[in-house]
Amino acid sequence: MQELLDIFFSQYSEYSFLNIFLESMGVFFGFLSVWFSKKNNILVYPSGMVSTSIYVYLLYSWGLIGDMLINAYYFIISIYGWYYWSRSENGNTLNEISIMNKGDKKTIIILFIFAIIFVFYIYSLSGKLNSVVAIVDTITTAIFF
Repeated sequence: MQELLDIFFSQYSEYSFLNIFLESMGVFFGFLSVWFSKKNNILVYPSGMVSTSIYVYLLYSWGLIGDMLINAYYFIISIYGWYYWSRSENGNTLNEISIMNKGDKKTIIILFIFAIIFVFYIYSLSGKLNSVVAIVDTITTAIFF
């Protein structure tokens, strides 16, 4: 049992208490954001913004710039989403939650292709596109964007 615990928690042995606390809070607010999203509750935005802002700080301090940028992007998009979803006129919500249409799907595919090219280019410029892991990370980063 101790070996299993070591596998999951040994990387925290050199963490400060503050970093462990912040990461725990980031995870908590991340789960809370997902729960609010499932409930179609506008609190998805502030809870997600708390989580992503914590991770921006942590990832920057760990030197994980790519992941930090994704979280900064999520934070900025949450501001837009919160504003967009909260707009109303005469007490009626202007922007109800809806299902993607064909136009939305085309836009997402174009953005995905652009993101793959952009991230691939950044990896190539930095000389870090040297393994299968880098290629998989390029694709997953594009998916997250």
